[in-house]
Amino acid sequence: MPGNLEVLFTKLKTIAPTAHLAFRASQYAPYIIYYFETDRNFYADNNSYVKKKSGTIEIYLKKFDQALLDKLENALESLDNFTFSLQQETYLNDENLYLISYEFELIEGVR
Repeated sequence: MPGNLEVLFTKLKTIAPTAHLAFRASQYAPYIIYYFETDRNFYADNNSYVKKKSGTIEIYLKKFDQALLDKLENALESLDNFTFSLQQETYLNDENLYLISYEFELIEGVR
């Protein structure tokens, strides 16, 4: 059975080309970058009982595309043990791209 991280990556790839942190070659929008910021594990009695990862998903768009954003959000909502919220929407003038980012928390395992 695939782990939650693998399921997340597979879902993101159905929306647009996806990479962890960066692509090796330049990409044409739309594309997705995701990265992890912190682990928020619950420990007791020298054991980790709940393993959580917090991070960010960024989608880059040449033109604003609400239908694609809805598709992304629907895919994220379908994931188990996963929560997310819109972090920011911005336009990158130097890149001529829209950047929409989401914060997320993923529960990897419960003991």
